[in-house]
Amino acid sequence: MITFEDIQDLEDWLEPLGYEAFWQAVEPWSVFAAEDRAHFDDVLARNVTDADTMLACLKAEVRICLSERLDLKRCLHEPQNRAYLTRLH
Repeated sequence: MITFEDIQDLEDWLEPLGYEAFWQAVEPWSVFAAEDRAHFDDVLARNVTDADTMLACLKAEVRICLSERLDLKRCLHEPQNRAYLTRLH
């Protein structure tokens, strides 16, 4: 399984995944029950929503679940020019 250091790593991993690749990638993490995939496939087949909207929601659910499970935090990148941190006003 992949290791995530922060939420950005998790989002970067999820972002390029299409619908089929998404289900394969998240399966080892057991975020969804076995019957969930059939439910979401049925929702798409009945045109209740479009695949892009559903995939965005599913990815958000995985991000929330794994962020909590793995205690991931947002990564705060330091700017390359930190001069503003040392200036006195």
